[in-house]
Amino acid sequence: MKTTSKRLLVILTCLALATSAYALCPIPAEQLQQMVEQLRANPNDHALRGRIIKQAQEITPAPAIPEEAREPFIMGTTVLKKSSGPAGASKAVELFTQALTLAPWFADAYYNRALARETAGQFEPAIDDLKLYLAFTLTDAERREAQDKIYSLKADAQLDATKKAEQSKIVRAEEDKHQAQQAKRDVITQIKQAVGNRSYESKILSYSNKDENIWGGVTQYELFGGGTYYAYESEPRIYWKFFGERVELWNSLDGGIGALELVGESWGSQVTDMRWFMGTGGNSKSEKQVWVYFNLQNGYLLASSPAGEGKRRPLNDSNFDSNRRYIYFLYKPVR
Repeated sequence: MKTTSKRLLVILTCLALATSAYALCPIPAEQLQQMVEQLRANPNDHALRGRIIKQAQEITPAPAIPEEAREPFIMGTTVLKKSSGPAGASKAVELFTQALTLAPWFADAYYNRALARETAGQFEPAIDDLKLYLAFTLTDAERREAQDKIYSLKADAQLDATKKAEQSKIVRAEEDKHQAQQAKRDVITQIKQAVGNRSYESKILSYSNKDENIWGGVTQYELFGGGTYYAYESEPRIYWKFFGERVELWNSLDGGIGALELVGESWGSQVTDMRWFMGTGGNSKSEKQVWVYFNLQNGYLLASSPAGEGKRRPLNDSNFDSNRRYIYFLYKPVR
């Protein structure tokens, strides 16, 4: 009787311990379901996904693929077979992802999603899928095929990165070109705003007043190094013409537009980047290019005369001689 009671006590104790252990340590199937719920909240947690795959393979019998997961898997496989470009492949990726959300232990869904991502140009994610696929129990042939596919995708990823870098470089070059063109146009706009709708006249600035009898009346100007210059009235009035990256100054004869006197071409983002030419423009000979200063505040333009050596101011300011008296043309608004 005592022996029977002792045995009964042992059995009851074991049952109690087993019940307690079960409560504290859920069976693998319940653990799997808990991890699946966590993965749905954090679908990009690849470490958790890997643990799910490992847990699923340790369960006997293995967890089945629910019908709700098999449906998008078959649909994705069909779409992938019939698609011929990234758009269809991206749709297949979405369908395989739906299947894997319901059954993260679905090996074939990982492999097919890798193929779909390859077609869609998503090479790095495709590699991630194949690495998850390799975590399953595979035959040697399946494992070899998947590993070789990873090597191939790595090459595709490198080629794609190089191509995108080249395309990005081209895009940046086009953007830089557009910005440079816009900056040039902005310079012309600044000059146009400084000129306004005012009429202009031209004057010749000479370091001598010996031509006073010819031109009649002079105005003195203090320019560059404190030298005195004499301004002689010039016959023609000046008209400005503005284009995208170019400005022209025309004189008037007998009330109509006469000859082209000066051409300015924008070469940068500053007014000082302008290049000026007497008479024609960029197609003219180099000796036609002249030094010019344009004042954005008052709209005055001072251009060196294209006269011979000693009278023409050098284009490069570093060669400017403050003791030399150059000849200039002054274009100023009529007040």
